[in-house]
Amino acid sequence: MKYIIANWKLNGSKSLLSEFLNQFANHSLHNYVVLCPPHLLLSDLDNKHIDNFFMGSQNVSEYDNGAFTGEISAEMLAENKIFHSIVGHSERRTLFSETDEKINKKIKQLLSNKITPILCIGENLEQRNTNIFKKIIDLQLEEAFKNIKIDDQTIIIAYEPIWSIGTGITPDISQIIAVHEFIKTKIKQMYPKNVNQFKIAYGGSVNLKNYSTILSSKAVDGVLVGGASLDSRSFYEICNFKN
Repeated sequence: MKYIIANWKLNGSKSLLSEFLNQFANHSLHNYVVLCPPHLLLSDLDNKHIDNFFMGSQNVSEYDNGAFTGEISAEMLAENKIFHSIVGHSERRTLFSETDEKINKKIKQLLSNKITPILCIGENLEQRNTNIFKKIIDLQLEEAFKNIKIDDQTIIIAYEPIWSIGTGITPDISQIIAVHEFIKTKIKQMYPKNVNQFKIAYGGSVNLKNYSTILSSKAVDGVLVGGASLDSRSFYEICNFKN
């Protein structure tokens, strides 16, 4: 079973969500699917009868509660039966100045509320070209999980090379595998008893042309899909990948 995650970003509508739910309704998916639309479109799926289909948030506050206008807490997500959340996406890091310290606090909030974090990490083009990308990923992992104890929770790490997001440029499968194996080795060092609870997905210009090649690798536990997740039929095809 692979993890297929859709990040709609600032896109979507009630009608598009309804189209998706109708497309997926009364089907048993072969993989574990998480749909992350904007917060106003998050929906309780208890009565939708969609096996292996879940809703997730694109972001979460680092705070429990308080005078933080516009924020949404992990407790609020859990209360509304939203048990997955993206954190540390490169757009949050660059456009909204999210630091590794903030991301660490957000992961703590999610885990304390039994929500699965989907942590995004990855290098920019300069870091890739100067061959320091492993140092960057190593640091992102160290800071994200600083002083965090892992119990029985599942953790999803999405490797998203920033230079690939939205560009249509995808790394060679050998490059993806190499980074995924590096991440797995790092996690084994950090959490030797919990390494199997970490799932490593790839994100960055995933589409109908390349998803099968990417998901066919044993080193890849899933994909984080951006633009291609906005078409219900295309996304449904990706979700039903069989190895």
